[in-house]
Amino acid sequence: MSEDSVHEQNRRPPEELEINSGAMLVVDQFMLGNPQFVGKLEFGPGFKKSVEEAALLFGGAVVPAGKGKYQVERDAQESLIHLQPEEKVLEDGDDGREVSRELFESVGRVFVDTRCVVFVDAGLINDKNLLDEYRKSRLENGEKQARDFLRSKGASVKYGFNRFGDELGIFHNSSTGSIALWPDVVEDIS
Repeated sequence: MSEDSVHEQNRRPPEELEINSGAMLVVDQFMLGNPQFVGKLEFGPGFKKSVEEAALLFGGAVVPAGKGKYQVERDAQESLIHLQPEEKVLEDGDDGREVSRELFESVGRVFVDTRCVVFVDAGLINDKNLLDEYRKSRLENGEKQARDFLRSKGASVKYGFNRFGDELGIFHNSSTGSIALWPDVVEDIS
C-alpha cells in the first residue's frame, strides 16, 4: 500500500459547521464550560465585544466568517485543519484537501490545552443556558458526550496535533472564504 493511500485511509469525513452571525469563535473545548470564561461574557447587547475580549484572554479568537455551512477537515499528516465554505466545495468540486498556505493571511491564534479545539458560531454562545448544558454534559457524561452536544448545535470539534497541547495560527483566504489552522510556532520540547 502506498504512503498516499495510507494517508487517505487515515482521513475522516469532514464535519459540518454552520455560521449565521458572520463571526466564528475558535477556542479550546474546555473554555466553553469554564466558569471564568463564561463569567466574562455579557449576554445580550454587549455580547459581541465581550466574547472577543474573553476569547483573547483565554487563548482563543473570534474571526470573521461568511455566513453559511462549512466543511471542517483535519489532516494530521499535514498538521492542518481546514474550514471551507460548503458552496465553494459544491461549486468547484474542490474537496479542500489542497491548501496553498501562502494564499492565507493571519487573523489570530488559539492555544489548545485539552487536545480539542471548538469552532462555533459566535452568536450561538450568546445563550447562557447552552453553555450551562455543555458544562453539565462535560461533568456528568465526559468529554466525548460534551463534544457531541456541541456538534448537535452546529459546532465542529477537532483534535489538535500534539498531545501536550498546541499553539495554532488561524489564517484566512479572502478569495475563497476558507479558514485554516496550523502550527506557526515550532518549539523542540524534548
